[in-house]
Amino acid sequence: AEFIASDPINGEFQALPAGNMFHRFGRDEDYFRTAAIQVDELLADMVSILHPDLLPDHELIHLERVPGEE
Repeated sequence: AEFIASDPINGEFQALPAGNMFHRFGRDEDYFRTAAIQVDELLADMVSILHPDLLPDHELIHLERVPGEE
């Protein structure tokens, strides 16, 4: 509900109810400071989202899963 309240258009994405949306502020505003420097961490986040079988034990660092609707 908080994610949709921040921008109502977020509620129109079909991925939201299934919990398949991600936000770039997994580490608050640190995303802008370290994601550009530690590209390997950001890429690992993206690979684990797009191909979870390649990095099954990866914990997201720079991205955060938006909980699905209950």
